[in-house]
Amino acid sequence: MESTTQPASGDRRRHPRFEILAQVRFRRMATTHVMDLGNVSVSGAFVRAADEKSLRRVHVAEILELELFTQEELQNVPVRARVVRIVGDGPPAEWGFGLEFIDLDETTRAAVVRLVEQAAARSGEPPPLPPRPASNPPFVVLPATGTASPDRGGPHGR
Repeated sequence: MESTTQPASGDRRRHPRFEILAQVRFRRMATTHVMDLGNVSVSGAFVRAADEKSLRRVHVAEILELELFTQEELQNVPVRARVVRIVGDGPPAEWGFGLEFIDLDETTRAAVVRLVEQAAARSGEPPPLPPRPASNPPFVVLPATGTASPDRGGPHGR
């Protein structure tokens, strides 16, 4: 089967990926599909396809409403994702499709980060740093402690 993939010009991933024991559920017309996740990052995931029929369930650039779930999490994580590539060449164990998460609110982003941290802990690698909101400065200067000036009182002033 011929596949649509990213150009072979290099890895375009923005965040590290981690293998995960999880599944994804999505609806297409009147059918609900449940498939295994291969790996996950804070910006996307790779869904394993069991066969060619599974690969035909999605199309590149399609937007899907998904639920990610694991045995450890009490609640499913609802996400919107864009299909960015379909892998249908090579051995069937490598077939699947890549997803880019889109329009994540803060609650959903935190749930995805939690899934990635769990996957990273199982892999033995350190988890990625959480994404920093653009509105926060990169650091905060704190006043020195225990050195109050004499005119303000404090431990050394009278």
